[in-house]
Amino acid sequence: MSAGLRLSTLGTRVLQCRSMGHAWDHVDDHDHMTAASTKEIVRFWREERCLRCGAERTREIDLSRPNAVTVRTVGMHYPQGYLVHGARKRVTRGDALGAQYGRETWL
Repeated sequence: MSAGLRLSTLGTRVLQCRSMGHAWDHVDDHDHMTAASTKEIVRFWREERCLRCGAERTREIDLSRPNAVTVRTVGMHYPQGYLVHGARKRVTRGDALGAQYGRETWL
């Protein structure tokens, strides 16, 4: 997408995700690592997909510490039409929300 694009052309689902955040749904867990002594799962990868726009993310979940869980995103894949290339400014949550209700923003 190029500069001069109207934000409202991204579509309702994309604007909802950009204004409210993604609606993640669990898809699968894999690559489990287990502790040698207890055989308990201590680390795994979780795959999730957005129910609205179809974006996908992979997160690493680390359960190895007794009183803490560490979660970090290690991969994101956005559907075609989600990312804005060549925009003059960053799309904010407020911009996306405004575009849903008729306040146009030009990128």
